[in-house]
Amino acid sequence: MKFLKGSLIVITLIVIASVTWYGSYKNDMKELEDGLRTYLTVEKGMDENNIINITARRSKMPQYPVGVQLKDNPQEYVYTYIGEQWVQLNDVTIGFFADKNGTIINVDAFMGKTTRILGNQIN
Repeated sequence: MKFLKGSLIVITLIVIASVTWYGSYKNDMKELEDGLRTYLTVEKGMDENNIINITARRSKMPQYPVGVQLKDNPQEYVYTYIGEQWVQLNDVTIGFFADKNGTIINVDAFMGKTTRILGNQIN
């Protein structure tokens, strides 16, 4: 009987922790979506009626990608919140630096685009 009570307590705690985590995750996604909507309408001056959809997604990155679709262009634009600002991901350059053997030794990212090869090119 004690084993059954103990098992029920453990299962209940696992369910409560899972529901709490999921609620926190959904709240974080909603905050990101609302933050991007505010950024686009207030700071960028975009008409809110021009926004079809804003969706935050789970990712392996520390930052979550937030996609936005606009009426005039069905292409999805992806933003992320880096530091204290919204950055459109196609405006971020990621450089991989490798040694002579092709082993990646460093990865850097910076805002903006580049037309030149940075560091050692990976063949």
